[in-house]
Amino acid sequence: PAYLARLTDAVLDHKRVVMRYESFSSQAIKEYRIEPHRLLYGQGGLYLHAFVPLYGEMRTFAVERIKHLSTLDEVFEARADVGSDVFPHSMGVYSGRPEHVVLEFTAKMAPYVLEREWHHTQIVDRRPDGSVRLTLQVSVDWALRNWILSFGGDVRVVEPRPLAEQILDQLEEARRQYAPQLDFGAPDAPASAPASPAQRRLLRVK
Repeated sequence: PAYLARLTDAVLDHKRVVMRYESFSSQAIKEYRIEPHRLLYGQGGLYLHAFVPLYGEMRTFAVERIKHLSTLDEVFEARADVGSDVFPHSMGVYSGRPEHVVLEFTAKMAPYVLEREWHHTQIVDRRPDGSVRLTLQVSVDWALRNWILSFGGDVRVVEPRPLAEQILDQLEEARRQYAPQLDFGAPDAPASAPASPAQRRLLRVK
């Protein structure tokens, strides 16, 4: 609460801030000198949208990961290029440069994909077999990866290749979390219980 009050004052008074912040990706605590522009609520948490002079760009920070915060007696000018759309390139509350992303959804999932706009850059291509190809210009971040994973086997990443590899790695990690725990040949397992398709696939993997 104390940090939130200081951040609110710094945003309103245009005061620079020095903070120690725990990065989720590197698990390291880094020190940042920032110009806070706004506080936002999204995806169940509070976020700080600030300009980082060291990187020359706007970045987003989760307030709960701030470990120390101090307000400097230095005033900055509000940036004119900070528009109303704070996260224009993200599927969530993240900042990043947009990339060309192409996804293919199965015919079963196509009606769900077609019924809404997922991002303002999307281009939809209906395929002859009933599947849908979705082209986006978005940042490849945590929000995008988790959105793709939420479709399970009904989506395939066509481009870019590094994103497809990241999704495959996460799917493999999920399989490793489940496969060793599921011993379908246990003596106390009901003999008459038929194995599900997922169980049969896991047995083949084992």
